[in-house]
Amino acid sequence: MLEKLSFVDLLRFGFSGGAFLLALFFCRNGIDGVFASTIGLEEGAGIVLLAIIVGSFIYSLHRALFYRLVARVVIFALDCRYPTTELPRDVPFLINTYKRDYVRWIRRCNFPAFQKNMDLWASQIHFLYGFAWATGLGAVLGRLLSASVRGDMWPGFFTALQGWRMFCLLFFLAAASFVGALLQDYVCSYYDRKLINQDLGKDIRVQKSESSE
Repeated sequence: MLEKLSFVDLLRFGFSGGAFLLALFFCRNGIDGVFASTIGLEEGAGIVLLAIIVGSFIYSLHRALFYRLVARVVIFALDCRYPTTELPRDVPFLINTYKRDYVRWIRRCNFPAFQKNMDLWASQIHFLYGFAWATGLGAVLGRLLSASVRGDMWPGFFTALQGWRMFCLLFFLAAASFVGALLQDYVCSYYDRKLINQDLGKDIRVQKSESSE
């Protein structure tokens, strides 16, 4: 789906980047270390800019790499549970992608309010995915860089007691966000596939009627 970058997108990227930085700082320095530090205006502006850059990078990785694997799981589950909604497998990937985006573009023109809600739903799902990746990665990296683990690396990652509860809390938050996004993605993808098949069926019938005339 083609998207244009808006102020809302920048806020979404900044929120994910902020979640990454907070998870990293919390797991590395603890709550007391984070709130004890003073941040000036210039440092605050730099942190906001860094959060947007980091969040954009995480979102790009999500769409280019991580989500391709997640989408395969969602598609496989839908193919097994609802085989009638399965998109043609004998068609090349780019052609299927073109048909999907073409149908969405038609809905966006003919039913703008409906497709706007669908786009908003998908945007919220990807926001949850981005928040999950950001929080999880920040927690893991902060744990590795913490004073109790640094030097021991992976053995100390699991054995050091200091900061372990904070890491578990943040990682649970990331896992809960990921599971919530995955469940919503499953439902949203079902609706989208049903609509795509219906619209493609209408398009095929129109083409056949036009060719017969």
